[in-house]
Amino acid sequence: TSKSQNYVIGFTIDYETGKEDSEGKNEIVSFTQYQGVNVSNPEADKKEEEEEEKRTVPKIIIKEYEANPIIVKAGEEFDLSMTFLNTSAQNVKNIKVILTVEEGTDKKGSVFTPVNSSNTFYIDSIPSKGEVSKQIRMYTVPDASPKNYIINVKFEYEDMENNPIEDLESVGINVKQITKLDTSEFMIDEFATVWQPIYLNFELYNTGKV
Repeated sequence: TSKSQNYVIGFTIDYETGKEDSEGKNEIVSFTQYQGVNVSNPEADKKEEEEEEKRTVPKIIIKEYEANPIIVKAGEEFDLSMTFLNTSAQNVKNIKVILTVEEGTDKKGSVFTPVNSSNTFYIDSIPSKGEVSKQIRMYTVPDASPKNYIINVKFEYEDMENNPIEDLESVGINVKQITKLDTSEFMIDEFATVWQPIYLNFELYNTGKV
């Protein structure tokens, strides 16, 4: 069961000099010398590595994500694609992914709502160093303020020994509000004189959301 490493062995030698010490006894001299011995045991090393891997909590991260379109317009739908990576040396299983938004609006709650699905989806398993990609279509409420919103991605999963694990990642989504500027009808003075300036009257209306 010895693991591969250098082991130090100490040699201690005691001998009599033939003289008497201060107490009238035979004088004894002692000294110790050390020698290193290299031991190689690949099987024990492999077992130790496997036990260490079991003690390490497996972690899932978001390797990459993409919103299509990149800048989301309020009141429109977009596709959110995410790739999940199992960074550990062991498999993970029974993975539940839950999406939640930190901020909402006063009128309609969450800024993003899933289209024809829920905000939770299930992954059977991800092998060691493996990847799984998922896509969800979402709708942005019309009164969302133009800024970057954080979507929390919560993972609930198990290792191969059925130990429950939870973790949290996040992604950012940029929201742009629709801008629109309208004008009223133009009003011109009833009489105009050649080569003389006239007044053109009209009003501007901001009918957009910003």
